[in-house]
Amino acid sequence: EASGLAASARDRNLFWAHNDSAEPIVIGVAADGSVRARVRVAGASVADWEAVTTGPCPSGSCLYIGDIGDNETARRSIIIYRTAEPSTDDKATASVETFQGVYPEGPQDAEALFMVDDSLFVITKGEKAPIRVYRFPSLQADSQVTLELVTTLTPDGADKSARVTDAALSPDRRWVAMRSNHQVLFYD
Repeated sequence: EASGLAASARDRNLFWAHNDSAEPIVIGVAADGSVRARVRVAGASVADWEAVTTGPCPSGSCLYIGDIGDNETARRSIIIYRTAEPSTDDKATASVETFQGVYPEGPQDAEALFMVDDSLFVITKGEKAPIRVYRFPSLQADSQVTLELVTTLTPDGADKSARVTDAALSPDRRWVAMRSNHQVLFYD
């Protein structure tokens, strides 16, 4: 099950995808759908990978992989793995850095992640609680932070067709697109 997808920051004809379970591997997919790479994410494990985004980091361009799924809303924390964006020739990434976050309201289920500048955002799915946007207040490797609530998008949980299942920042950085089963919403 392809669970996350992000445009490469290094190759405009490449997208990075991953499964939500099994091995910690990212898959490089060309614009025509052909598989160009399978790269093991060194030092990562998979509980419920749901999102991936590209963004800046000290080494240039990095992948941020969100182990943020929680269908039972029972996880005490979520994990974001950061690694330098690999090339399609790599068999494994550089070792990951790990960022842990906790929600101020308790466990949430999320499937969407995006980055603006140096800020990393998580959007909850809205199955058992309102759809909310959170921000990591800082990216401190190997430490746990409490996420900051940015906004609440719905007053209650959303019906199945409206649950947020992915998000991405537009290339011009003006819009965040959020996808559900039946629509794409754009936020300035």
